[in-house]
Parts: sequence; structure tokens; C-alpha cells
Amino acid sequence: MLNHHEDSELRMAAFIQVMKCDPSSSLLEVQKNLNNERDVEYKTFVVKYLRNMLNSRRPEYEQR
Repeated sequence: MLNHHEDSELRMAAFIQVMKCDPSSSLLEVQKNLNNERDVEYKTFVVKYLRNMLNSRRPEYEQR
């Protein structure tokens, strides 16, 4: 997920898995690295995912 040498799609898949398993332990790390992220596709995906998570009314997101 944080390896900038990996393909965007692989990093996005890793991000989704982390968010499904234990997002609270990784959100701070994601936030720190997002400002320096060069991969626009990955950065856009992460920002949209987090915005959707914040605006969602789904119970599993409300706990996070």
C-alpha cells in the first residue's frame, strides 16, 4: 500500500484490505504519506474512499 514502486491497482487493493481489517491502525500512516504521494490515481482513490467512508451511514463505518 505504501510502496511507491508498486502498481496503482495493487496499492489500491492493499489499501482496501487494510481498511476492511484494521483501518484505525493505518489511517494515521496513510494520512502522513498522502501529502507526499506522487501517484495521482492512488491518491485520488484513497481520498474518495475516505470521503465516502466519512459520509456513509453504514454501521461498519460509523464505528470507525
